[in-house]
Amino acid sequence: MIVKNIFILLVTFYYSLTYAQKDTTKTLNKTDSFSVINQYLNSKIKDKTSEIIVISEKLNPNVTLKIFEGQFPRPENEKSDYNVLYGGATRPLFNDRAFKIMKNNFYDSKKYILPDITDKLWTKTDLEFDKIKFISYVRFAANSNNADDVEINNLPNFLPVFGISEPIIYDKKYLVFQFHVTRTPFFGFSNSKVIVMKKAKNKWIVVQEISNYELH
Repeated sequence: MIVKNIFILLVTFYYSLTYAQKDTTKTLNKTDSFSVINQYLNSKIKDKTSEIIVISEKLNPNVTLKIFEGQFPRPENEKSDYNVLYGGATRPLFNDRAFKIMKNNFYDSKKYILPDITDKLWTKTDLEFDKIKFISYVRFAANSNNADDVEINNLPNFLPVFGISEPIIYDKKYLVFQFHVTRTPFFGFSNSKVIVMKKAKNKWIVVQEISNYELH
């Protein structure tokens, strides 16, 4: 009986240890994604009383991956001016193995009506700001020069317009997402960035902001 009890205890301990090891990989979840987006968004809204526009479609993670990687796959022994010339995350943040894992996990093979967006939508409950007007990127693209769309063509000038992608996990501890900002009248984004954030002391901090090399 004693031997049997010892065996049960050992088995229980083994499975507890195994579960604990597996659970350490689950460091980031959906709540973290909303938290990091809201923290960063609110830091970029200068006038908290003003209305803002958010592109209703979540931006395409493939563009996030492309900006994060830079114009060309970087060599292991890249020179210090590599990122100035070709963009992308700088080393040591950029790690070849970690990037490949992120790309394998989050590359989206689906074809969308426009390559910059997905068919997933942001909702009022996702973003912690009261005065948000959600407008489709497709609608903007189709109607920005169309007088028939009264709402689009009568938007006040200089309203902030934000485009945001859903964060993707990098190297188990970073959240990476696109954050684009411009103002009305909206003809596309001229200030495109990928933001890399990491949690430290229960607060999300910006590790790196990566400009879109195609806009340099």
